[in-house]
Amino acid sequence: MRALGGRTPYEMLFGAKRVVSHSPKERLRKLDDRATMCFFMGYKHEGSDYRVWDPERQVVVESRDFIFFEDGLPSPTLNDLPPGS
Repeated sequence: MRALGGRTPYEMLFGAKRVVSHSPKERLRKLDDRATMCFFMGYKHEGSDYRVWDPERQVVVESRDFIFFEDGLPSPTLNDLPPGS
Protein backbone atom coordinates (compact mmCIF):
# COMPACT_ATOMS: atom_id res chain seq x y z
CA MET A 1 0.00 0.00 0.00
CA ARG A 2 2.93 2.37 0.57
CA ALA A 3 3.85 2.23 -3.10
CA LEU A 4 0.38 3.54 -3.94
CA GLY A 5 0.48 6.30 -1.34
CA GLY A 6 -2.08 4.63 0.92
CA ARG A 7 -4.61 4.27 -1.91
CA THR A 8 -6.12 1.03 -3.18
CA PRO A 9 -5.52 -0.25 -6.73
CA TYR A 10 -9.18 0.55 -7.49
CA GLU A 11 -8.66 4.18 -6.42
CA MET A 12 -5.55 4.44 -8.58
CA LEU A 13 -7.37 3.05 -11.61
CA PHE A 14 -10.71 4.89 -11.32
CA GLY A 15 -9.81 7.92 -9.19
CA ALA A 16 -12.44 7.25 -6.52
CA LYS A 17 -13.02 4.92 -3.60
CA ARG A 18 -15.09 1.84 -4.32
CA VAL A 19 -18.56 1.75 -2.77
CA VAL A 20 -19.39 -1.66 -1.33
CA SER A 21 -22.94 -2.14 -0.15
CA HIS A 22 -24.19 -5.64 0.61
CA SER A 23 -27.05 -4.62 2.86
CA PRO A 24 -30.56 -5.83 2.04
CA LYS A 25 -33.56 -3.50 2.19
CA GLU A 26 -33.80 -3.98 5.93
CA ARG A 27 -30.88 -4.90 8.14
CA LEU A 28 -31.07 -8.46 9.43
CA ARG A 29 -29.49 -9.43 12.70
CA LYS A 30 -27.78 -12.72 13.37
CA LEU A 31 -30.83 -14.64 14.63
CA ASP A 32 -33.49 -13.08 12.35
CA ASP A 33 -35.51 -15.26 9.98
CA ARG A 34 -34.10 -15.34 6.45
CA ALA A 35 -36.40 -17.94 4.92
CA THR A 36 -39.27 -17.17 2.57
CA MET A 37 -42.31 -19.24 1.66
CA CYS A 38 -41.96 -20.66 -1.85
CA PHE A 39 -43.97 -23.12 -3.94
CA PHE A 40 -42.52 -26.34 -5.35
CA MET A 41 -42.47 -26.37 -9.17
CA GLY A 42 -40.33 -29.39 -9.98
CA TYR A 43 -36.76 -30.51 -10.40
CA LYS A 44 -33.89 -28.92 -12.27
CA HIS A 45 -33.27 -30.66 -15.59
CA GLU A 46 -29.56 -31.27 -14.93
CA GLY A 47 -28.70 -32.29 -11.40
CA SER A 48 -30.45 -32.80 -8.12
CA ASP A 49 -31.67 -29.24 -7.47
CA TYR A 50 -35.27 -28.28 -6.79
CA ARG A 51 -37.10 -25.48 -8.60
CA VAL A 52 -39.43 -23.33 -6.49
CA TRP A 53 -41.42 -20.15 -7.15
CA ASP A 54 -40.77 -17.19 -4.83
CA PRO A 55 -43.94 -15.06 -5.02
CA GLU A 56 -42.39 -12.11 -3.12
CA ARG A 57 -39.55 -11.61 -5.61
CA GLN A 58 -41.48 -13.06 -8.60
CA VAL A 59 -38.61 -15.41 -9.55
CA VAL A 60 -37.89 -19.12 -9.89
CA VAL A 61 -35.17 -20.26 -7.46
CA GLU A 62 -33.02 -23.34 -8.07
CA SER A 63 -31.27 -24.84 -5.05
CA ARG A 64 -30.82 -28.02 -3.02
CA ASP A 65 -31.33 -26.31 0.33
CA PHE A 66 -35.07 -26.37 1.05
CA ILE A 67 -37.28 -27.63 3.84
CA PHE A 68 -40.59 -29.00 2.60
CA PHE A 69 -43.79 -29.03 4.67
CA GLU A 70 -45.40 -32.25 3.45
CA ASP A 71 -48.21 -32.32 6.02
CA GLY A 72 -49.60 -28.88 5.15
CA LEU A 73 -48.50 -25.30 5.50
CA PRO A 74 -46.97 -24.09 8.77
CA SER A 75 -48.77 -21.61 10.99
CA PRO A 76 -48.09 -17.97 10.08
CA THR A 77 -45.57 -16.05 12.15
CA LEU A 78 -46.26 -12.67 13.71
CA ASN A 79 -44.56 -10.98 10.74
CA ASP A 80 -46.96 -12.69 8.30
CA LEU A 81 -50.19 -11.58 10.00
CA PRO A 82 -51.97 -8.50 8.61
CA PRO A 83 -52.02 -5.41 10.84
CA GLY A 84 -54.86 -5.36 13.37
CA SER A 85 -55.20 -9.17 13.61
